[in-house]
Amino acid sequence: MTIVPNFVDRIPSKLEEGIIYISVSVNTAIHLCPCGCKTEIVTPIDPSEWNFTYDGETISFSPSVGVWGAKCKSHYWIKRNKIEWSRTYSNSEIEEVRIQERRENSEYYEEMKGRRQVKNPNWFRRLLKFVGL
Repeated sequence: MTIVPNFVDRIPSKLEEGIIYISVSVNTAIHLCPCGCKTEIVTPIDPSEWNFTYDGETISFSPSVGVWGAKCKSHYWIKRNKIEWSRTYSNSEIEEVRIQERRENSEYYEEMKGRRQVKNPNWFRRLLKFVGL
């Protein structure tokens, strides 16, 4: 299964299947669950959440996407515009992952609190604007 990136300023109100909408201005990506259940999957782009790479044609996200709150409980990777399905996690495994994610997020933000924040001029946003995206 393929998913195509669409860089947007704002997330559209109606999402199309097979498209991942990426808004660099709000550091968020959103797409419909590739299993077909139509659940809207929001992936915040943040060092403590998801990151992505774009090579000019394809997009990859890390880490994997777990749709733990939906009935389908889909779990997959987005690699070079392809959905690579992972195994389904049990409820206890999902809870373990959630606990670990909360711990890692807490540690990340505690570390950031201790550092002096230097504002990044966000060269990537300027580049996207420059090339007309």
